[in-house]
Amino acid sequence: MIYRHWTLAPWDAERWPNFSRIEFACKHCGEFYYDEDYFDSLQAARTLVGRPFNNNSGHRCWRHNMAVGGSPASQHKKIATDISLKGHDKRKLISAVKLFGFTGTGYYNTFLHIDKGRKRFWYGAGARETWSK
Repeated sequence: MIYRHWTLAPWDAERWPNFSRIEFACKHCGEFYYDEDYFDSLQAARTLVGRPFNNNSGHRCWRHNMAVGGSPASQHKKIATDISLKGHDKRKLISAVKLFGFTGTGYYNTFLHIDKGRKRFWYGAGARETWSK
């Protein structure tokens, strides 16, 4: 469900203690995509990894998605997470998110994109080498 602004959306801080609504809101307008299953899975993966998930990008309104050059079919128009790799063991991170049902994975030099869209994967420019180490 989409909320016009993140402050209008429900949030269970006990259920998702390592995250806040604002980090998933559109950086352009504050629009928020609410998906309990997604947040449950993300919290479970975060708990298993035992390290913070610094989220570079969550939901994007269609205008923001266009402005950043996002795909017209981007899962960010619903909900996706770009997790900074800083401080993470890449293999442990990818294993955890796959275990909890994330099916879309984008491998980049500085972050891992995850979503629950159709099953697929891709590499950002120059990222194959980063992920092969």
